Amino acid sequence: ASDFPTQGDWDGDGKTDIAVWRPDADPTLDFFYWRKSSDGTIAQIEWGQNGDYPVANFNAH
Repeated sequence: ASDFPTQGDWDGDGKTDIAVWRPDADPTLDFFYWRKSSDGTIAQIEWGQNGDYPVANFNAH
């Protein structure tokens, strides 16, 4: 599997966060990782279904 880099304000602090979506052959094992610009910690969440791709900064104005 390949990582897909993306960016957006994932922690809601108004600053861009760098993120990676890591898909797996089993879509129940896809994970999204991001570095929070608010405190520098790494967060992760299981995310995605077969055929999904991440979007960048969906909340930009």
